[in-house]
Order: sequence, then C-alpha cells, then structure tokens
Amino acid sequence: MAKKLKYLITFILLLAALHRPALSAVRPVVEIEQRVTNFEYAGNGSGPAWGGGLPIIIRQDGDVYIAVASANKDVPPLCNTQWQIWHHTEKGWKLVQHENGFRQREPCPLAVFHDGPIFLSVNPSLEPPGVYYGRCKPMVLEFNPSDWTSSPKVQEPAWANGAYFNDHSYRGFCADGPKGELFLININAETKEQFATYRDSKGKWHEKGKIKYPERNCYLQLFLRNSSAHIFSVSDIREPNKKWAEAKGLANWVFRNVYYAYTPDIKSKDFITPVKIDSVDDTAGSMFPLDIYVDDSNAVHLLYMKSPYKDSKVRREFFPDKKPSTSIEYININDGKITSRLTLIKKISHTHGDLYGRFHVNGKRQLYVITSINKDKTTNSKIRGNYIAQIYPGMTKPEFVSIETEYPFGKFFTNTIRGGSKPSDIIDIMFTRGREIRYARIHLKMP
Repeated sequence: MAKKLKYLITFILLLAALHRPALSAVRPVVEIEQRVTNFEYAGNGSGPAWGGGLPIIIRQDGDVYIAVASANKDVPPLCNTQWQIWHHTEKGWKLVQHENGFRQREPCPLAVFHDGPIFLSVNPSLEPPGVYYGRCKPMVLEFNPSDWTSSPKVQEPAWANGAYFNDHSYRGFCADGPKGELFLININAETKEQFATYRDSKGKWHEKGKIKYPERNCYLQLFLRNSSAHIFSVSDIREPNKKWAEAKGLANWVFRNVYYAYTPDIKSKDFITPVKIDSVDDTAGSMFPLDIYVDDSNAVHLLYMKSPYKDSKVRREFFPDKKPSTSIEYININDGKITSRLTLIKKISHTHGDLYGRFHVNGKRQLYVITSINKDKTTNSKIRGNYIAQIYPGMTKPEFVSIETEYPFGKFFTNTIRGGSKPSDIIDIMFTRGREIRYARIHLKMP
C-alpha cells in the first residue's frame, strides 16, 4: 500500500509540473485537427507509424504532404502495402499519387527541398507476392509538386559493392532542405552493415561506403547539414543472455545500445567508428532513438527513450529490488564528445511505449521537444496527453505546456528539418487513431 501511495504521489507531482503555467513558455494553439484517410493493417511487422525516425510528413511553404502506407488484405505479406501521397489544401486532403500495386513492406519516407521537387524513398519487392525476406530494389522517386498528374522521375542511388537489400530495409532518409541534397541508408540483408548513399545539389548520387557497428543497428535517425552527415540508431538483436531468454520464455528482439556516428564532410571523408552513447545491456532494459538535430553551431542534440528494467519477468527474477521506469533522455554532443545529459521526463512505468517525443525548431531557430505521455495501467494515473517545452544545452528543468488536441497522440511524426521542412512556428503532426491517419496543425504563439 505504501509503495502504491508513493507512486501516486510521484505522478501527482509530475502532473502538476506538466500543467503548471510557465510565464516564459510558448503557447501552442491547435488550429486544425482532422482525419486524413483510413488505412488497412498489413500484418507484416510494419505499419503507417512504424520507423519513428522517418520523415513521413513534410511542409513546403503553405503545402503539407503525408506519406501513407496502406495494405491490401488480398495480397499476402510481407510486401503487401502501397505508398500513397496525400496533399493538404484549403478544401482538405487529396490523394495526389499512389503506387500501382502493393510492393512495399515498410512506410516510405518523404523529403523536400525548400524550393523544387519532393522525394519519396521506396523499397519495392522484386519477388512474387507472399515471399518473405525477398530481394528489394531501393529507389528514390522525384515528384514535381506543381504537376501531380505527371509520373515521378525514378532515381537509382549509388551503393558500394556487395549491397544486398530485402524487404527489411530499416532505412534512414533525410534532406538538407536549403542545400538541395539527400542522404539515404539501407541495411544489407546478409551482413547487417549499413550502406550509405548521398545525392549532391546537382542531382548526382554517390556511394558512401558501409558503416559497421559492433552489432546490428536499426531505426536510423539521419541528419544532413552543410555536407556534415549524422546517424543516431539503436542495436536490434536477438536476446543474447540465455538466462534472461529462459525467464521470458523466448529469445525476442531487444534494443539495448544507442549509437552515434558522423562524418564532417560526406563528400570527402568517411564516417567515424560508431560511438556507444548509452546502454542498458546490464539490466535487460530497452532504448529507442527518437530524434536528432544539428544546430547552427554544429552542436548535436539527441533525444531517446530509456527503460532500464523493461522486462517484468527478468526484473522479478534477476532485479527484484528495482522499480520499472521509462524516461526521455536529452544529450548534447560537441566535436564528437558528450557535453551534457538531461532526463526530460521520467515515469514509473511497466510499458516501454508510455513515452514518446520529437524535436521541433521554430521560426527563430529555437529548439523544442514535443512529448506524448500515456496512462499507466498499474497505478491508474491520469497523466496522459501531449506537452511541449523549449530545451537547450545546460538547462536543468524544462517548462512543459499542455497541447490540447481532441485526441491525444501517442507515436507521432512532425514536419522535421530532417525531412527538409523549414524551421517554422507551425507544427504539423501526423498520428494514427485506430485505422485513421490523423493530422493536427499547431501554431506556436510566442509570449
């Protein structure tokens, strides 16, 4: 009883802090919240909200685009989804392009330049429907936003020798919007190496070799700025600890180490050996990269989710005195070295997905973090919803303000700079609710 009371007090204090009016804080105004379209689940291990690091929604001045992955129940997995591009106008949402057939497993990310074309990273299967782990051919489609009736230009990125890709691409994709450049990574299905490719401002693709990690890494967050390229990712391997696997009853996939790699000049220099940023290897925990941002001074900002004692069965048997928790962590890196760490939110929780977050850069190039907090079933806490706060290196406590949408969003996507969108006081949010793709436009009003 005393433990439950302690948890409840902790949540009440957190709730009060999140809802406390902040005199200097921004005021988020929800201007639009609407359904975009419905989708069908694929049953292939993926879905429209899979791959949190991908830029799925982009803004080019007054135009907003969302890439939707929708399945066909009559097509067997794994590659049984179709990419769709939806465009927002004053009349609402319109489907402007879609794939002929259903040849994708994963969602297809979008990228945009500040002026000019829109790009879609696709990974169509080369095998008949129903083939598992079959060969795929990653390509990039270039669209003219002034003429959605025309077919896209098909681009084939350049890869290093030995590239072999299948339906599990685990790819990362990003754009340098002002410079008009693209950066794409796809995992080799056999060696688990990450193969990199880069499109320069003249439209030419260059193979940029392989990035080798100590263990398989997936769910890549990429950032490209003035030719410096950055990668934030997480290890994704079968449970390596036999005793823990026995306690769980299976050797499931675990995510325990987050890594950072970069090159100061993707045109001429190799990527550094990936550096381990944080680990929960010793506690059977779990982590997931949420976002990356590189500011005007070339300082790197990383955001990730951390659950040190995630698995309840392992925790009870091997760490009985430890309490479950999930937190959102914020790290700063300068010249390849970590200069600060800060826990933005920490929640007593048994569920890994109880917290989620993304960065947003406003028109003044100030950095914000948007978070989602889900209800904790074990304590019946009422803490749930979405919040935003300005963050910066060296701060001690962010001032969170509630975002009042009709439907709180859990996992979500934004008009991130990584996708080529401009810094903006408008936040475009894409999230799912049931079988709906939903959109919210939030205007950041300055105090």
